Amino acid sequence: RAVPLPEAPLDRFFGRLSVGYPSLDDELRILAAQAQKHPIDLLQPVISEAEVLAAREAVKAVHVSPAVARYAASITAATRSNADLLGASTRGTLALVRGAQGLAYLRGREFVSPDLVKAMAEPVLAHRLIVRPQATAMGQTARAILASIMEQVLPPV
Repeated sequence: RAVPLPEAPLDRFFGRLSVGYPSLDDELRILAAQAQKHPIDLLQPVISEAEVLAAREAVKAVHVSPAVARYAASITAATRSNADLLGASTRGTLALVRGAQGLAYLRGREFVSPDLVKAMAEPVLAHRLIVRPQATAMGQTARAILASIMEQVLPPV
């Protein structure tokens, strides 16, 4: 059985995504494709180190307005004031904004909008939230509490 990471190391992971399991047909295709060789043996670079570093710098240059920064910080602050949680740290706020910048960059935008912050909130923040035992006993999850917080913290207009 997997042992959960303590709070501090968990906070250092940028984000968490769940891809689920493949369908039975997809799993059979995976088995067939790997019967003779592993796909990792066929991997070729698709981007150079210099291109990765340039993209990282370009993401940092995506504009974040003070209002959008306040929105992101308000979301993480709301996790800290929620009675059912031990909330996200400042590292969470930084990751939320950087994730929104990254998503803006990938979508060809020059600025971060509130919808991008909202889109990144669950994958960047949910794993950083510690649900208090009494809330867990009532069936609450970090994702559900965060969804409720996202409905309460209004984006700038």
